Amino acid sequence: MGDFNQFLTGLLNQSPALGVAIMMNNYFHDVATALLAASSFCLYAIVRVRDRIDTPEATLFFLRTYRIMVTSSASRSTGSSSAACPARSSTGASSGTTLPTGTRCRP
Repeated sequence: MGDFNQFLTGLLNQSPALGVAIMMNNYFHDVATALLAASSFCLYAIVRVRDRIDTPEATLFFLRTYRIMVTSSASRSTGSSSAACPARSSTGASSGTTLPTGTRCRP
């Protein structure tokens, strides 16, 4: 048992940089897991709403929400706002259509 204690003591005498690297790895893993769980819950909730209501408006809400969620991260990286707005025409002008949530796309 004494040899095992010496081994554990040797592991604890690590450099501060290694300790920070291990903590950062643990932190980013936790954040990625939380993001996966939150995204899964949002997708589940949206699909349940669409299945429960089962109207053309609910289907439109589902499709627009999906499009906003998927393309908003791409538009943030490219700086384009027209991809994140499903109410925009191909010319980039807003059609003024109110989204199911009551919000409007920015002009």
